[in-house]
Amino acid sequence: MSALPTEAPVHRRGVIGWIQDLRVSTKILSAVMVVAAAGTGVSSFALYEMSNVNHSTEAVYSDAQQLKTVAEMRNAFNRVRISSLNHFLTDDPAAKAAAAKAMATDLKVLADAEARYKAFPLGEVRVAALAEFDQAWSTYVTVLNDKLIPLSDANNQDAIADVRKAQIDPVVAEAQKAMNTISDRTVEVAEEERNAAAESYDTARTVVIGLIVAGLLLGLVAALGIARLITRPLERCVEVLRRIKDGDLTARTGLTGKDEVAQLAEALDT
Repeated sequence: MSALPTEAPVHRRGVIGWIQDLRVSTKILSAVMVVAAAGTGVSSFALYEMSNVNHSTEAVYSDAQQLKTVAEMRNAFNRVRISSLNHFLTDDPAAKAAAAKAMATDLKVLADAEARYKAFPLGEVRVAALAEFDQAWSTYVTVLNDKLIPLSDANNQDAIADVRKAQIDPVVAEAQKAMNTISDRTVEVAEEERNAAAESYDTARTVVIGLIVAGLLLGLVAALGIARLITRPLERCVEVLRRIKDGDLTARTGLTGKDEVAQLAEALDT
């Protein structure tokens, strides 16, 4: 019968030796913990990115609300001008009263919408445009109430035409220019937020997929490594036992260590 070649005792050193000396249950638990830690890391990052995506969603919703508010301001602005024309063009006192009431309602609607709009984070461009709009609109309302409405009540169409041409048309042009700036910049910001949200989602998806793959690979490596640390010594023990079964009592494992397999090997060698 052939004897297993005599081998020098296997001394375990360094990190690998330290790991090999751990109990088998500890090795298995360590592999499980590595996989769990990788899964926890991926889940934590995914939650973090979900928070960012949620923030982007809130920003997009805020932009939608801003666009809605700008539309309310523009509509009220135009309705005031239409109601003023209705006031100028009629001789019927009841119609004039209805037009005046409509103007008052829309002036309040515009003021309320602008107040809501100013509560949003607007940036320098829109803040400056709002200041220009306020100045032009304040002048418009003053001329409307102090000059045009009294002239309209007196049915003085020639004077109304002169005041509109000299004082109203310039401030309306300024107000419209400012309103266009506000509207255009709001659309630009909304597009920027939408693009940022899409980019954030794409980046998060790529990173999370990468982390999932890395976590799986790490878990696989840890599991294979721990399994190898357990099975290789066991295979040596099995080989010695087979040789002993065949009558070769000179076979030795040559293993040393502190874990259960090493203790088994030492007992077998003894």
